[in-house]
Amino acid sequence: MHRQQKYSPYPAQPNRVPLNMPPRKPRSVEIGGVLDGRFAEPAITVLEGASVSGELGAETLEVHGIVRGVVRSDWVYVSETGVVEGELRYHTLIVDPGGQINARCFPGG
Repeated sequence: MHRQQKYSPYPAQPNRVPLNMPPRKPRSVEIGGVLDGRFAEPAITVLEGASVSGELGAETLEVHGIVRGVVRSDWVYVSETGVVEGELRYHTLIVDPGGQINARCFPGG
């Protein structure tokens, strides 16, 4: 019996992930609303209309809302509605047209 393989957007070799593709997310947290404080998770998504102030630490970070403060992330994606203000430390940064970065940026973490 022939088994059909499931499609995966991730390449078979995990060390060859294209820059525009986030790493695998073991656990993802979505933030909606207004929050202030320190957050550290493997993957964080700030939803459109949400606002986060403080410190964020994540392997992957998607910003569709507003983030103010200190951000440390290996992979950062800022959508056309996203805003990052403050300090941004990252390895990979992707910004859609319309996305805003008003921060001191430190590539390489």
